[in-house]
Amino acid sequence: MKKLIVFDVGGVLVKERSCWVSVRKGLGQSVIKKCAVLRRQYFNLHGKMSYEKWAKEDVKLWGDINLKQIKKILDKVPLTKGAKETCKTLKKRGYLLAIISTGLNVLVERVKKELGFDYAFYNELCEKNEKLSVKVNVSLDKNPKDKILRKLIKKLKIKKENIAVVGDNEDDYSMMELAGLSIVFNPDYKKSKMARKSADLIIRKGDLREILKYL
Repeated sequence: MKKLIVFDVGGVLVKERSCWVSVRKGLGQSVIKKCAVLRRQYFNLHGKMSYEKWAKEDVKLWGDINLKQIKKILDKVPLTKGAKETCKTLKKRGYLLAIISTGLNVLVERVKKELGFDYAFYNELCEKNEKLSVKVNVSLDKNPKDKILRKLIKKLKIKKENIAVVGDNEDDYSMMELAGLSIVFNPDYKKSKMARKSADLIIRKGDLREILKYL
């Protein structure tokens, strides 16, 4: 019998809630301020500015920077406490592990390798002609997380009762509706009202091993 656990990355598998935020912090205050203006525009123009448009414009604001420098910044993002032990235990229990994240390949691929995940879906930061660009595979409007999970469920032929989702905010709510067990881990209380309301479990401690007693 196949069993699947789907994780978000930011705030769940790594301590930083967003690798986008990590990059901006690493690039300095000037980039942080410019990207904050763009993000406000994205929310104010919701439906007119797509997630893909926002992501591409955000990367442009990073300035004259290369992929190697971005990797150096994201390599410093630490795993969540207990992440390695949790994933190792889940694998021993026969679970398939998947990541569905709006984060970037530079971070997600490292996490996938370090924690032994079977599947990972993310956005791809690319470098062409010494310029960075992003290919959006996971968005919050055009290709929301639940659509990607539905495709994975169809591929693996797994029943709802054998699926668990672990997330930390509203972005993960659509996936949680597809799972037999939904867990909100160490939630961002300003951005997780709907997820917390519908979740089967809320874990407020920052140690990922806390989820093991329920799986």
